[in-house]
Amino acid sequence: MQKINPLQSIITISVLQLLIILPRTVPSRNLPDRGIFVSIAERLLAGDKLYVDVWENKDPIFYYMIALGRVFSPYADVVLEILYIVIAATSLYFISRSFNFQKTTALMIGFIGCPIIITGGNYYPGYSHLPGMALVFASLAFLLRDRHFLCGLLFSFLIFTKITTAPVLLSIIIVVLVINSNLQKIKMLFFGILTGAVIPFTALLMRGEFSGYLHNFKFNMTYANENLYPSWPQPIAHILKSSNSISFSLSLLVILILIMEYYRLRKVDFSENQSTVWILLVITFVSFIASYIVLSFTGLWDHHNQILYIPALLSIIIFSKFAELIFQDKPNLVILVTVILAVILGGPKPSTLLVTYSEMKQELSSLSSLSPEASAILSVSKTGKYARIGTNDDQGHAYGLRNLKLVCPYFHLYPLAPISEKTFFKKTLDCLPNADTIIISSTFSPMLNIGNVDNAPWKIFISNVSQLLESKYSCKKVYEVTVCTKLS
Repeated sequence: MQKINPLQSIITISVLQLLIILPRTVPSRNLPDRGIFVSIAERLLAGDKLYVDVWENKDPIFYYMIALGRVFSPYADVVLEILYIVIAATSLYFISRSFNFQKTTALMIGFIGCPIIITGGNYYPGYSHLPGMALVFASLAFLLRDRHFLCGLLFSFLIFTKITTAPVLLSIIIVVLVINSNLQKIKMLFFGILTGAVIPFTALLMRGEFSGYLHNFKFNMTYANENLYPSWPQPIAHILKSSNSISFSLSLLVILILIMEYYRLRKVDFSENQSTVWILLVITFVSFIASYIVLSFTGLWDHHNQILYIPALLSIIIFSKFAELIFQDKPNLVILVTVILAVILGGPKPSTLLVTYSEMKQELSSLSSLSPEASAILSVSKTGKYARIGTNDDQGHAYGLRNLKLVCPYFHLYPLAPISEKTFFKKTLDCLPNADTIIISSTFSPMLNIGNVDNAPWKIFISNVSQLLESKYSCKKVYEVTVCTKLS
């Protein structure tokens, strides 16, 4: 019986995996917040200033990249997702090679293990964690291959793309530099960090967005500490609020792998025990601790647990060594057990993992079609000033509205908004009268008459909005969206 070539197995599984993962990489505008990201990018292309003319609390490069893609096509949203996965996978390949893994094993880790994990149950397509992880692993790959300038450059880009993942990368960089200390390398790293910081800083300054960026940074610090469980200390409350079964099982597996590797290394003769092997163990451990420290300060929602995919991906490199030792001369068994572990680490979640091609076709179609809100406002006005009153139910309303001027930056507000958002109510009430047309989202409309929300600022806001619409606007339903036009 002819043996199956392990490289053929890797290629076959990679292709099959791509076919399974591909439908999931299409960012759905029906996901909470994703439509907001699209609208922010569209407003940037319309000439608005981020954090000034239009607001959302993510980091700037994340929005710049979406906007850059949409210069060419809305389908670039999918291209970006695939690009980030490819960058992460390629980086994991080179990281594995840095730890002396054979090419076939490194290919398995990078192009099978990596995509399975980072598109696991906590993955939301079109969110900011994926580009953050891509930069983390690209920077680490450069660091381990003595490209310290490029490592520092990408570290700075990471700060302006997904700042919450930066502490994890920083902890890894520090460990590697401490173990392999070299003054010249440290200098090149800092030079890269400074060079990388200049580019986004310059962009923010030239676009007039820097002051808004600083205000947004302060907002995020306040926002992260609200809506927690009051009976628990703040760090524990953050972890409890964001944790789920996926993060729990992932954490147990990472801890188990770390313990097993520690005891394995203790039995290796010192003469054979290369420092690179210890570096892998230590950076995996440090990244795991750093990820939980970040969650203890910022964790609020399920998708925040994607930060744990960083130590998970490093731990699968360690596990591959175990698998090779256990299944010697049986490379296909190594691939099989690695795939199984990757699935468990990523977190099997059928409701999000099993996206069909018919669903993908629908989502792709929606990328280039107008949302009901955009269709509604264009039915009454194709130019002029507009505002939106809604929550995170936005389905990318700004796509198709580049010829209109958004007069209120805060187009997504919430009944149970944190204290830090209360000022948004007043600012919105100040700018609303400047709009020629106001759209009220379909899920927001019933809230105009809401009376059971224990939130005095929200009730005042709703009351003032209702008075403004009744006195100065004429409203009607279009495509299930309330469209209000200013009375002449």
